[in-house]
Amino acid sequence: MTVVIQGRQLTMPVVIRKAQSWAAQYRVDKERAQALVPAPLVATGLVSLAFVRYEEGDLDAYNEFGVALMVKDVQGAKLASYIHRLPVNQSFTCEAGQRIWGYPKWVTDVDIDGRGSVRVEEQVSLSVGRGWFPIPLPAVPTYSNHDGVLRRTEWEVDAKGVRARLGGARLSLGEGELADEIRSLGLPKRAFMTTTIPSFKVKFCPAEVVG
Repeated sequence: MTVVIQGRQLTMPVVIRKAQSWAAQYRVDKERAQALVPAPLVATGLVSLAFVRYEEGDLDAYNEFGVALMVKDVQGAKLASYIHRLPVNQSFTCEAGQRIWGYPKWVTDVDIDGRGSVRVEEQVSLSVGRGWFPIPLPAVPTYSNHDGVLRRTEWEVDAKGVRARLGGARLSLGEGELADEIRSLGLPKRAFMTTTIPSFKVKFCPAEVVG
């Protein structure tokens, strides 16, 4: 399968050869989380605020910030991740993400300093401390809802040095739609857990329309 984006041909799966990421996971009220999740997905009450520095890959270099809610997979009781918001700082990955996977990307200021801090416009500021203990990184399926179409995406990850700790995040919210949605979940508050991944590779498969 091939897709042409901005005059360039992408061959599936899309490969990211070098990246690093940070994330903070929070336990939130299930009803508040469900308000951001489309049926038939069911929110579990766990939300992740993650930011990634993609350094080399088919989508070029870019920064990304994500609001993802853990849900029960519509194909069974397995867990999956619903990608609710995904601002990026480059137009090529924005268009590719929207057209191939239905990801809710838009182009804006996403500044990552490489030491565990991100700022998205003047709306979100998040810092994540270095992890303490090693953990596995399962590649759970992702769901997206673009223009009313629910899509499911499988991906493969090869990560090195994944570490986690309890707590370890500092989150502050400004004014704007993104900040208000995060605030609607009852944040800021103490993170349940944070994770850091100093180096990883990814293969993104084509999205599958659900229903």
